[in-house]
Amino acid sequence: MSTPECDKDFEIHIGLPPSRDAELLQLLGEVFGARAAVWAKSMLASHPLSKREHWVYCTSRSGEIVSCLCLIPQVWLFGSQPIRVGQLELVATHPGVRRLGLVRRQMAAFDTLLRRERCVLSCVQGLPNFYSQFGYEYSIPLKGGVAILAADLPEHPEAADSTIRPYRDGDEAAIREIYEATSQSSFIRSALSDEIVRYQQSQPPDSAHSYTTVVIEKAGKITAYMRLIANVSKSTLLIRELGVLQYADFLVLLNEAKRAAQTQNVPLVSVQMPSSQRTVRAIQLLGGWQKTPWAWQTKVVDWLHFFQAIGPLLQSRIAATWFATWSEELIFHIIEVGYIRIVFRQGVLAAIEESPPGLASARVSSRVLAVLAFGLASLTELLSRHPDFEVSTGCRPLLDVLFPELPSFVHEVY
Repeated sequence: MSTPECDKDFEIHIGLPPSRDAELLQLLGEVFGARAAVWAKSMLASHPLSKREHWVYCTSRSGEIVSCLCLIPQVWLFGSQPIRVGQLELVATHPGVRRLGLVRRQMAAFDTLLRRERCVLSCVQGLPNFYSQFGYEYSIPLKGGVAILAADLPEHPEAADSTIRPYRDGDEAAIREIYEATSQSSFIRSALSDEIVRYQQSQPPDSAHSYTTVVIEKAGKITAYMRLIANVSKSTLLIRELGVLQYADFLVLLNEAKRAAQTQNVPLVSVQMPSSQRTVRAIQLLGGWQKTPWAWQTKVVDWLHFFQAIGPLLQSRIAATWFATWSEELIFHIIEVGYIRIVFRQGVLAAIEESPPGLASARVSSRVLAVLAFGLASLTELLSRHPDFEVSTGCRPLLDVLFPELPSFVHEVY
């Protein structure tokens, strides 16, 4: 825990000057290993969204960098609605100065960055349970997927009219389009841009996020792709993305994964894709088994701005139901935040705004509201699990329509 004496011994800085790169990378290498330091170096040099001003670091009285963290801006899609998200990453503290509250002090600066970048959500992978003290809760599935023995993958050579080849510059638009087509089964998902694809492919071979990407090309058109990396220490070939639209291409890519696993001498292939995708189900039918997903820890930075950001989504949901001409005022009393009013008039979203304290349609904690708003559980399930979640009976049918339970999965996009 931080003390006044401790506060005098350390200083928090926002924005990393180039003159301090080597020192920061040394700290990251000591804490996470050399591959993480290489990744951080590539981020500083060429990430399309995360810049030097998104780094926070802490110096000791002698001026040495002893702790750091960074923000990676990105976009998640809620249905078709883009939401600005700030990922917390590379949180590192020198072992000699841990348990002094340095991360807590830097998190205050990080929250300033989130609001400056107009992020309405924040996410982190990070240590289990550590980030709950900063308002983060486990929510959206990450990784997991399905595993299968490489020996059980079917052999299926490429067709005569197609070629499987490594990624090359210019492939990014086709990869993005296939990703968008195959990720539609997830309500919340990462938005992928051509710039992010190019950045991913530019990773040095010794980076923590250096993946091999292969594509299937037919008549000059890319029809499928796969991103993979061998984790020899875990005897596993990891497939991070598997974008396929046709079963024949799916079999060709599995055959390529089998070959890569044999080359790397690893017996297991793990496909880190959402269970809602047909590729995962198909691999299970081929002899694979489901892996329990990890989860993003998330927090809503500003509930008013979040509801305003998903306003078009709420409008589209009500328009497709028997509430299409309905008028109602929903008032959420968010215990940690205050009151927010959502108004529909004749089926049209008329207002999303702060409301003065008073009677509320729903009284709910931020944690439970996030589960509802993210579609991670139904209204009925949450009411049964949380006696302190209070919702007036009359507005429950509308809430059930506005916030249905839906599958989600967010890839890493860095």
